[in-house]
Parts: sequence; C-alpha cells; structure tokens
Amino acid sequence: MNRSLYAHPFHNERYSFHRTQMVEFQPILKIIEIAKTSPEALDMLFRGDVPDDFPHKDTIVALEALLEDPDKDFTQFEDYRNFYTFEIHMEDVATGRSTRWEQRRGTGSGAEQQVPIYVAIGASLAAVYGSAERRAGKPAGFALAMFDEAFSKMDGKNQRQMMSFYKNLGLQFVIAAPFEKRVAVLEHMDTIVEVDRIGEQSRATVVELKEKAKRELMAIDPDLMSEDELATRLAAE
Repeated sequence: MNRSLYAHPFHNERYSFHRTQMVEFQPILKIIEIAKTSPEALDMLFRGDVPDDFPHKDTIVALEALLEDPDKDFTQFEDYRNFYTFEIHMEDVATGRSTRWEQRRGTGSGAEQQVPIYVAIGASLAAVYGSAERRAGKPAGFALAMFDEAFSKMDGKNQRQMMSFYKNLGLQFVIAAPFEKRVAVLEHMDTIVEVDRIGEQSRATVVELKEKAKRELMAIDPDLMSEDELATRLAAE
C-alpha cells in the first residue's frame, strides 16, 4: 500500500501506513521471528527444562508467562491486529515535514479529519485489486469502490480531488449522494441515476455523461484554473 501511495500524492502530501509493536505482545512476535530460523525454539515451550545456555531462553520464559497469565483475555491473541498500533503519516512533498493523523484528528477541520480515512480506504482497495500498478497492454480486472453518503464533510474541491485520486489508483467508484452534491462530482462520473420519490412511488432517471460534456465541465471548474484564468473569468462576469 505504501508503494502505491508513494506514487500518488494527495493535496501535495504523501501518505504512508506505519505500525508499532505493542510491548505486551512482543514475546509472541519475537518467537515467530525466531521460529523462522530456529524451529526447535517452539519445541522448548512449556517443557520446564530449557537449558541456561539456550540462546532464546529469555523469550521463551517471557512467552510462557504471557500465555499462562490467568487474567489475560485469550481472544486478544487470535487477531494479529491487536499486536500492533497502526498510524497514518502525511509527509509534505515540498518540505518533507511529517504529521501523524492522530495529531491532525484533534485539531483539523472536518475535511482534514476525513481525507486520511478516504485515502486509507482507497489505498487498501487498490492494494487488494492491484489496480494502482496496472501496466499498459495487460488486462485490468474489477476494481469497484462503493460509498454511501460519500465525502460528506468535504467541500467541492476536496471531493473532486479525492475522486481524481481514486481514478489514479485505478478504482471504479459508485457513490450515493444527495442531489446538492452532484455538481461537485459530475466531471468524474460516467452515469448518473437520479431517484425521485413521490408519495409511495419511486422514479429513476438514467443520464450518461459523454466525454465532451466532461471536458466542458472541467473547463469551467475553478479548481482547475490558474489564478490568472480565474481572475479573467471573474472580471468578465
């Protein structure tokens, strides 16, 4: 996922995932690494006669104490995700300054708090599908991402940039959003299904957006204009 994210910055920030071992589970993680090269270490567990000169005796003793602790909830051992703490880091492409999502989550705006979550979802889906590393001439598989009430706390600019980010990751997205959100995403959609409810009846209207319509929408998108182009347009209006 980090390899995919490195090649696809968002908002001039490069996202990456990091993990840190939980101290209390380190004996389990350590014995797993030891067993890769010294499988006999596992045979020493719970024997009670581990030689003093055995190189991994301390790890075995610590692991036995952990597994024999009557106050431990053993369901914690069944999910490897409990063995680590996971973080998202955002690195400024220009300055190299790094920020953890935990820092931003407490002080950032709604959009700033929501963006890393959507980046993480996109990166995870792209990793599963292998869509971010597609190569020309090779068949591309299914890469569907579905969202209800998509990007609810983001403004139009963030929504458009997030959808561009997903496209760059090779994802095909289906979103459900209220009517007023449509303007922000039109230029990235191929098909729009409008659902109207009148009393007990529902009516669906399907609209397909052709490439020419998308180009026209992008041409009037202020987020894609330079400062000079935007100033000229505002002066004309």
